[in-house]
Amino acid sequence: MQPRALMVPPGIPDFNTRERTVPAGPCLLQGRAWSGWAPVTRVEVSTDGGETWADAELEPLDSRWGWRGWRFEWAADEPGEYVLCCRAHDEAGNVQPDEADLERRRLFEQCTAAGSGHGPDSPATIRARRSSSAGKSN
Repeated sequence: MQPRALMVPPGIPDFNTRERTVPAGPCLLQGRAWSGWAPVTRVEVSTDGGETWADAELEPLDSRWGWRGWRFEWAADEPGEYVLCCRAHDEAGNVQPDEADLERRRLFEQCTAAGSGHGPDSPATIRARRSSSAGKSN
């Protein structure tokens, strides 16, 4: 099994479009990664549809073959649309493929919310918006 990173979709979903909205500002992205070949050693996150990548922080590895948690502090400071995706690397040098086999992808999307940030082949579109309470303190 190739490495696979999954992202917990941030923000509030829109039922019709499956797009999600987050308030402008800091946003914690997090998820899990796994590989059937070797332990996960790296997870990368992209906020521009895979044009650029940055390393996520990995949680300690509990088991050689277990899922490994990761987190990424995203600064969604500018309102606009962002396409989020993630990819995993393992100790054996395998990298999560950019394009999944179509049948595997169909099965995967039946089991999860499509477009929820589960790899570059299924990115999430996120809208960062300034809330009316921006700049107010409690």
